[in-house]
Amino acid sequence: PGRRDYVWEVDTLKMPFFSSLHRIWGSNENDVWAVGPGGDLSNTIYHYDGEEWTTDGISRGISPISIWGFASNNVWIGGLEGRIWHFDGTDWKENFRLPHPQFLFSGFMDIYGDQPNDVYAVGFVDSTDGRKGMIFHYDGVEWESVNIVSTHTTLARIKRGLKTSKNYFFTFFKFCFIK
Repeated sequence: PGRRDYVWEVDTLKMPFFSSLHRIWGSNENDVWAVGPGGDLSNTIYHYDGEEWTTDGISRGISPISIWGFASNNVWIGGLEGRIWHFDGTDWKENFRLPHPQFLFSGFMDIYGDQPNDVYAVGFVDSTDGRKGMIFHYDGVEWESVNIVSTHTTLARIKRGLKTSKNYFFTFFKFCFIK
């Protein structure tokens, strides 16, 4: 709400070669997070404090693709290794890892929630049977798989319709291979 006469400024992050940022989320103008995969796992999570962008330089086993939060002490990221990490205001900790070792590759492409005890993560798993979309739900205690009709696609984004609606909407993309 309010005026829309924003003034945009360009800000440059000094990132390692082959790194990129995919998503951004913030609780306010002095607490903004940006994430993306890269060649260096110690430079994939960036934080803006209102003055400068920094990374803690800690190498984590995640190539983050998605980020969502509720407050400066409740931020979630999902990545290409089928892992979800949580920031509690002090530290990033792995919160969930896909339990299926038979997956060749997996990733959480988006995370979204209305409340800290109602969070969804969507993405894909690759197995010998091909690629399938997946949805996981966090109830404030644990992540559980949501049964869906098998889709041979990647669920790429999730958003809720109107706040008064119980409907969620997905975007997806499908991979086609030509022989």
